[in-house]
Amino acid sequence: MRSIQADIEHWTIDESYDTIVAIGLLMFLRHETALKLLTGIQEHVKFGGRAIVNVLIEGTTYLGMFDPDNYCLFRRNELEEQFDGWTILESRTQTFPAPESTRKDFSTIIAEKPSQKN
Repeated sequence: MRSIQADIEHWTIDESYDTIVAIGLLMFLRHETALKLLTGIQEHVKFGGRAIVNVLIEGTTYLGMFDPDNYCLFRRNELEEQFDGWTILESRTQTFPAPESTRKDFSTIIAEKPSQKN
């Protein structure tokens, strides 16, 4: 196992991995940057490997943790759409209470990249 510390907004994935996990990360980037990183994750998961991704989705009312100009709430089914063609092993949405009578709505996906076609 290897870990990397990087400025995620300017970093690109440069190797392929059996599994890439992005839990509570993409939501802290602008939507365009988040989608670029998500594409990088998909491109760098090895064939037959897995991606595990968790994001906040629209409906979330707790926004106090964000820079008002630098965050992304995904659409409710956006992760499933982005992983079209992959095998979805798990997909769920969950809601949790948050400070000041607000809530956090999450979408989580575990997807397996198809084996390389011959």
